[in-house]
Amino acid sequence: MTDGMTPVMRHIRNFFERERMDGKFTLQSGTLVPMPPAPYIAVSGSAGHDGVYAADALPEGEETFTGTVWGLYPPKDFVALCEEIAESEKRDPQDGVSEEQFGIYRCQWTKKSWQEAYADRLAPYRRMFTEVGV
Repeated sequence: MTDGMTPVMRHIRNFFERERMDGKFTLQSGTLVPMPPAPYIAVSGSAGHDGVYAADALPEGEETFTGTVWGLYPPKDFVALCEEIAESEKRDPQDGVSEEQFGIYRCQWTKKSWQEAYADRLAPYRRMFTEVGV
């Protein structure tokens, strides 16, 4: 699963969907049948594989399910921004309160969340509503 991309897409309510397929799907050995010809897909209705995936990195396993699959076409600059956010979160998780102590002086501050830190760069992609239920 594209772990860094899914929460960002949820946050901006934009999955860059172009096509939707409803019906019965089979996931077997990293292949989904039928599959939209998209670089990314969103899966909903699966017992254990709901989420956003790169088309060439589908999960291993076997499952037949009735659900919905969307073909997603995010722009390259958005994908790069998601990778940047994920790397930033790995280096320095943005949650909670940080504290430093210098002798008798102690400082505490709240770190910005990734949503706040990247708000200006995510704004052009934001939508009012989403059509993807992942």
